Amino acid sequence: MKSLLATAWVSVVIGCSASPGPGRPEPVVAPDPEPDGGAGEVDAARPPMPDLGDPCGDGRDGDGDGAIDEGCPCYPGDVQACWTGAAWPEAVGECRAGEQRCEGESEFGIWGLCLGAVEPTSEICGNSLDDDCNGAADEDCCAGTVEVCYDGIDDDCDGVPDDGCPPPVDVAVDLDGDCVTATCPAAAPFPVGCDITMAGSDTRGCVASSASGSTVYFQEGDRCGVGRVRGTLRCASVPGPGLDAANCRINKAIASYPADRSGCPRT
Repeated sequence: MKSLLATAWVSVVIGCSASPGPGRPEPVVAPDPEPDGGAGEVDAARPPMPDLGDPCGDGRDGDGDGAIDEGCPCYPGDVQACWTGAAWPEAVGECRAGEQRCEGESEFGIWGLCLGAVEPTSEICGNSLDDDCNGAADEDCCAGTVEVCYDGIDDDCDGVPDDGCPPPVDVAVDLDGDCVTATCPAAAPFPVGCDITMAGSDTRGCVASSASGSTVYFQEGDRCGVGRVRGTLRCASVPGPGLDAANCRINKAIASYPADRSGCPRT
């Protein structure tokens, strides 16, 4: 009899401990100190990205509105490659993808502008570059093309720039003042280049001329008669493309090459 009572008492105690009665708290389960790192876990340092159902994060203008991944959330500071063209450029020719940085200071940011991308342009004859990014340089652009003198480009694609052009003549320039002119001689009346030093301290320099005229105007800054212009004016018997930063070098950080002196700073 005593044995039966003891067995019953043990059963009651075990049954009570397995299920709390009224007024008793539920047992507390401690968290796993070593999570298993499964696929369902999320990096606590980075909150999960909202799902907008849009092709975000591909660096492309998916909806054709001219903007790349606009409205797409991102982690501030992240950088992605970006491209606005039709086909992604695998470094073909001169084309290159740009970079787009995630901007913002809150939990999520937005993608900024795509900077540094080089897109296809029309093929430029004679520069030996694949400007239109189709895998070929100077293709189909030299048939019937005539060499343009003094542009420094192999326009007719024979491997020699400016071939067949009359040799230019160098005219020495040494003039007092800042608003002065130099003139090409009658035998070579067209200015096709220069190498000029302006002695003043102003960072601006202006060279005004036309491809068909013989006189070139030089001006430093906006004050006349206080400096000195020295160097070389290159002239030719046939006209060139006109004076510009490529063929007429001056020692000024801000250089301009208008068609006439009215385009220079007002004195």
